[in-house]
Amino acid sequence: MKKSAIIALSIGLLVMSAGIISCGEERTGINTEGGGSGTDIVETPEPSIPEIPTVGHTHELKYIDGVEAGCENGGYSEYWHCDVCGKIFDEEGNETVKIIIPATGHEYETRKEEETCTTNGYTEHKCTKCGETYRDEVTAAQGHEYEETGIIRESTCEIEGVMKYECKHCGEEKAESIAKKGHRYEITVSEATCTEKGYIKYTCEECGEEKTEVTEESLGHDYIEIRVSATCESAGYVEYECVVCGDKYREITEEATGHEYGVREVKAPTCTEDGYTVYNCEVCGEEHIDDITEAKGHDWNAVTIITEATCGHYGEAEYGCGECGATKTERTEKKDHEYGTGWEYDETRHWHEAYCECEYGEMSEHIMENGECIVCGYGERLEYEENEDGTLTVIGLGSVSARDVAIPSEYRGKAVTRIADGAFKDEKRITSVKIGENVEYIGNEAFYGCTALRNIEFEEKDGWYCARSSDATTGTKLTITSNVYLELTGGNARNYYYLRKTDLSV
Repeated sequence: MKKSAIIALSIGLLVMSAGIISCGEERTGINTEGGGSGTDIVETPEPSIPEIPTVGHTHELKYIDGVEAGCENGGYSEYWHCDVCGKIFDEEGNETVKIIIPATGHEYETRKEEETCTTNGYTEHKCTKCGETYRDEVTAAQGHEYEETGIIRESTCEIEGVMKYECKHCGEEKAESIAKKGHRYEITVSEATCTEKGYIKYTCEECGEEKTEVTEESLGHDYIEIRVSATCESAGYVEYECVVCGDKYREITEEATGHEYGVREVKAPTCTEDGYTVYNCEVCGEEHIDDITEAKGHDWNAVTIITEATCGHYGEAEYGCGECGATKTERTEKKDHEYGTGWEYDETRHWHEAYCECEYGEMSEHIMENGECIVCGYGERLEYEENEDGTLTVIGLGSVSARDVAIPSEYRGKAVTRIADGAFKDEKRITSVKIGENVEYIGNEAFYGCTALRNIEFEEKDGWYCARSSDATTGTKLTITSNVYLELTGGNARNYYYLRKTDLSV
């Protein structure tokens, strides 16, 4: 800051606090900080005031700050003014005059704005120093030039259509109506019948609209009578038939007489056939079977074993009916296997020890995850800790030596829901991790320091967030992407816990 500016600031503070200062008067300045509260008062150095000899009176100086010259208005330099004698002094105390600084004049930049369909064009001149702006060389707006771009709605017989237009210069759109077509009818003439009126039908060939005009009333039926007597099953009636259109209807004159049955044959049931009674109508000869009794079925009370069944082979037995003497031969089911409950295994397979004629039971190849067979437990395994609710927490690599680590959704029938704090910290040989869908907690520093880890795959990607505590109910959403490993292995891994709740909005 210039010396003159420092003196101006100091004198300004003194004038504000104590009024006009007489030449040569000494006064200690004060400075109030902290928002003008009146506290924290500190002493400031006394401002330098020009030393001017007394000439008939003591000068009372007032500091006048300088004003910079603008584009249109001039300025002047800073000075001290004595209110007693009206003289002007510089910062050294020398009598001087007010130095006027002439206006600098505008410096314009020019910008050309072309006319559009709805706005005029112009040239704009803007001063780079003061921002003053004016426009000239105005050109009139050119107006829209529309052309058809397609039909929005086709016109129908009763509704106007709509044509779409677009300005080829600016793209503004408008719509105009298309005249409706009006109906074009096809005429159909129908003569009257026994039940229908005669009419003329008008159908529009364009839209299908219909209207009808009645030309004559219906004629009515002209019936003849046909009489039929009752039988055992059918009622007697008079049938009326129209000789004009063939319409028919009946009127019942007597009820059916009904059958008069007698028993013709009775058959007893056997082992394989139902028993029944045959009835015969003595009037019309109609015959029907009734009083059905089910077949008794064979009584297979004689059994002879031909071949004994084992766990590997079906057996065979002969059965005899004591009622009719019939015989049949049937296969008998295999016996159940008898296996031990524990697993036997070698390097490639596992099986149950057999107590029947088989050599072994349920032999299959190992299903390995994290170096351990998930069926029999052969091989390497992660280290787990059981939670109070019966689920499991992964607490370390255990005996797993693989570089690709899979944290399962379940282990030996129990859900794996958590990865403990620092579970894999500084395990530098791990290159990838797959996290099962049941996992909903990843502890602080669980993967911190795993510098070779470049891929973390989540079976369940939704609902994850990171928080400052292990029991937080809200936090910052964690987006599962290909580089999410940076979040779990970098600096944030030392300060955050990662949780998943499917009903949480973050």
